[in-house]
Amino acid sequence: MIPQEALAYLKNKSLSPAFSYKDVWHEEHATAFTVAKAMQLDVLADLHHAVIDAMEQGQSFESFKKNIAPVLQQKGWWGKKEMTDPLTGKTVNAQLGSDRRLQTIYRVNMRSAYQKGQYDRTMASDLHPYLMYRIGPSVRHREEHISWDGLILPKDDPFWDSHFPPNGWGCKCYTRAVTEARLKRYQNEGIPVPPRADGTGGGTLKIKTEAPPVTYKTYINERKGIAERVPAGVDPAFNWNVGKAGNKAATQKLEESKQNYEKVVAKPLASKPRIVEGRLADLGVKNVTLAGLSEETKREIHECINNIYSRLPEAKGAVSGITVNNRLKKAYAQCGMNTGTIELAGTFYKNIPKLTMSYERDLKNLFHPAGTNYRSILTHETGHAIMGKITKNLGLTAREFSDKLEGEVLKELGLSVKDVGVRLSFYGRKNSAEFIAEAFAEYMDSKAPRRIALKVGEKLRSYLGGIK
Repeated sequence: MIPQEALAYLKNKSLSPAFSYKDVWHEEHATAFTVAKAMQLDVLADLHHAVIDAMEQGQSFESFKKNIAPVLQQKGWWGKKEMTDPLTGKTVNAQLGSDRRLQTIYRVNMRSAYQKGQYDRTMASDLHPYLMYRIGPSVRHREEHISWDGLILPKDDPFWDSHFPPNGWGCKCYTRAVTEARLKRYQNEGIPVPPRADGTGGGTLKIKTEAPPVTYKTYINERKGIAERVPAGVDPAFNWNVGKAGNKAATQKLEESKQNYEKVVAKPLASKPRIVEGRLADLGVKNVTLAGLSEETKREIHECINNIYSRLPEAKGAVSGITVNNRLKKAYAQCGMNTGTIELAGTFYKNIPKLTMSYERDLKNLFHPAGTNYRSILTHETGHAIMGKITKNLGLTAREFSDKLEGEVLKELGLSVKDVGVRLSFYGRKNSAEFIAEAFAEYMDSKAPRRIALKVGEKLRSYLGGIK
């Protein structure tokens, strides 16, 4: 039987691109699907769907690998590749797809989902007031995990807030729901342990009914800027309860119970560098005039373009210039597709810190759901610049290319032009060029881009790949 709670847990996650596993931390994993170095949304979406299919179809790891590896290899997400860390700006030789990484992705996601389902079923059952900790079939176990084997505690005991399995990379530990009657039986007879496949082991295990004393170690996540105390035997990033995290009220209770972790704001490793126009020039954006904009706004503009080029390196050089135009009155930004120059509305961008710098205050009713802050507006205009780069290579006009691409996308998805407004945004129905730019912005900025946006992103990537 398919564990429906586990399957729903996986399906309800939104896509969250991250350069490092430290960028998505603790309870954030309850709502976010992430894979370190999977900065391209189409690649992350492929991995997400592959994990869901593996759960839904009961696939083994070998079947999962057989299905997803060729897709990742075709899209270039395989082996080692130089990537720019968007946080530090440093270039690293990053490990992308590999058999070992796929095994980690498969095991961590499947085990977390199964344990989420186990927790939900236990909490919903009045007949099962206890949870029991058991070690898995690993050849070698962490000493602490062995000491917790056979531990039976009330299901609401604080111990489970930070020790609910999996408790680390490669951890195969799990929990079992226990009734009052079975607890008494285990107290009298011990927990039966079946023999291993090689015939060794077996017998009974004495139960434990008191939470063990917890010792802590300090761990600093420099990417999040936090220091915290992590229980010994639990890997950093695993000291949270995957079962509780999906429930808002339970999450608040969990946070309260974690006060003894003494989370503190760590000193940043280095102050943010002063962002000047020259850093945009490093990305190939030669014509830059950002007079009147704050240093923070310049930094955000640089990071936005850098993020696009990091995830879509084929697009590098599409934006030839970014300037401030105080005469823009009816638009927040515009792009000359023939020149690749993006013009920003000076007054609007000057006031960005008051409006959307935190990404928390939306500009209502603007473009697609992902386009509710200035970053998506800038990404939208970059989409126009990318179309301009492609049209120069193909010898087409901007309208000819956008009409061609829209036709290809809609045909492959079995949609018509009238479906664009329903499935993407009303603004995208303005014309084919706006449709492509809108879809590109969602492809790059949305945590869960829709199928129509993913298809446009894949098509643009394909055309860019043909440019010599």
